[in-house]
Amino acid sequence: MSALLEVENLCIRYPSMGRVRAALTGAEREFDAVAGVSFTLDKGQTLGLVGESGSGKSTVARTLIGLKRAHSGTIRFDGQDITQAGAREYARLRREMAIMWQDPTGSLSPRLTVGSLVTEPLRIHGKGGDMRAEATRLLEMVGLPAHFASRFPHQLSGGQARRVGVARALALDPRLIIADEPTAGLDMSVQAEVLNLLAEMQARLGIAILVITHNLNVVRHITDRMAIMYLGRFVEQGPTDRIWSAPCHPYTEALLSANPEPDPDAARARITLEGEMPSPRSRPAGCEFHGRCPRAREICASEAPDVSRQTPDHAYTCHFPVCTDASGG
Repeated sequence: MSALLEVENLCIRYPSMGRVRAALTGAEREFDAVAGVSFTLDKGQTLGLVGESGSGKSTVARTLIGLKRAHSGTIRFDGQDITQAGAREYARLRREMAIMWQDPTGSLSPRLTVGSLVTEPLRIHGKGGDMRAEATRLLEMVGLPAHFASRFPHQLSGGQARRVGVARALALDPRLIIADEPTAGLDMSVQAEVLNLLAEMQARLGIAILVITHNLNVVRHITDRMAIMYLGRFVEQGPTDRIWSAPCHPYTEALLSANPEPDPDAARARITLEGEMPSPRSRPAGCEFHGRCPRAREICASEAPDVSRQTPDHAYTCHFPVCTDASGG
């Protein structure tokens, strides 16, 4: 059985300068914001895309829902190639895939009531029926009382606004939800409520979820698989439990070592990465992580590593992986 979502060698470009300036300078007019990522997502599964700000995570999300065009590669949804789908086709596809935006309150129109907001997808797609009853059903599904339908976004807390976003995403019974930083700006107790809500909805409805985040605790809590992005590429991808317990790429190891540990007595060696992530407009030669990598050697500056596998479902790109030579010697 094929996966619900299949992405193969996806490349997404952004303009770096105008046409005239590019012609005068001889420089590339565009750069690769996402440079050849591949992954699959099955029904009822959760995949986490992890990485620093600017690594390309949200660009992938925007491309999946048709807000950005792919330069090359293939996107298949339920076996259908949607890479170059037009506006009419995406209008149909958006009944089956929904997105939860990063800003829970800012993504809600301040002029509409909560009831209008959660039923707006139904009206846009020409669904009939009693909208008041639908609003009540959707709000109760995410744990909000029916009287919230008359409120406006400014009258909601961050957690309530996020629940409204979940209700809105569920309005058309999608098969895939893309959650962009679903816990951003929320305190710890509300974060847990939102994550448990997503897990509950997934268990009840069989929805596939793609989580875009830099919060590793979110990934550990709700994902089956995770993919770590650096400079628009996947440097490691595999089952969450396996990567968490035995990372292979030095960048993954550094991210995990910096994750806050709830146990104050737990001993953990923090790995400090020097410098900043380079710009995708001027990618380093060889392994693009070599300038910050504590394990880098001469070959890393000149030769890009191939994709290697620790197990059939655990892939990474590194000449000197942590998982096969922990000593670094």
